[in-house]
Amino acid sequence: MGLFEIIIVISLIFFQSIFGVGLLIFGTPTFLLLGYNFDLILSFLVPISCTISLLQFIFSKDKIREYVKKFTLYSFIPLILCLYLSINLISLEEVKIFIALIMIFISIINIINFNFLYQKFKLVKNFYLYSIIIGGIHGLTNLGGGFLSIFSSMVFYKNIKKTRTAIAFGYLFFGLLQISLLLILERFTFKNELKYLIPLTLLIFYSSNFFFNKLNYKYFVKSINFIILLYGFIFLFFNIIK
Repeated sequence: MGLFEIIIVISLIFFQSIFGVGLLIFGTPTFLLLGYNFDLILSFLVPISCTISLLQFIFSKDKIREYVKKFTLYSFIPLILCLYLSINLISLEEVKIFIALIMIFISIINIINFNFLYQKFKLVKNFYLYSIIIGGIHGLTNLGGGFLSIFSSMVFYKNIKKTRTAIAFGYLFFGLLQISLLLILERFTFKNELKYLIPLTLLIFYSSNFFFNKLNYKYFVKSINFIILLYGFIFLFFNIIK
């Protein structure tokens, strides 16, 4: 892995340390465009993502015990089944197209007003259904974090701290399952760069709290979703013209 890729990862570590998402939703399509295969991307990005999520979860003072129990129960099997499909039975090109479409859909949903979504689709009342869908999407594409963000925001409406804690738990839970399955299937590839990137993640996480407190969360999230939308179209375009 070259210097350019390392710079990308470090930038995304900083981004996710502040906002809870970014490493996988930007890193997965970027490394696919650079020619890396799907299980190698998982082997490299997911351990770093788990490190960030673990820190965010264990240092949070907000208790979400009921959410943790129900989300774990409903999303477990869909994630395992869909990850197995994406690694063994679905072609990489199909995964790339699906990822692009998911990115576009995520950004459009996020740009829509959350209150409208809450009233229209009653996300919280269908907790089990959306947990299943999120687990399946993340297993197939590694991009369930976008939907996880929406769902957590609905469950803990207007409570940013609990929302961030819920997103961190979801990423941590998904990541541990992904790593476990890769190890069982003997598809996990340990990259030497992890030896120094994971300790660096700890440093970045602690320093990022200063920047998090200085930012306007609401307007930044809006901007990021427009970037995701644009990136999704670019990613789709590059895969269609091949």
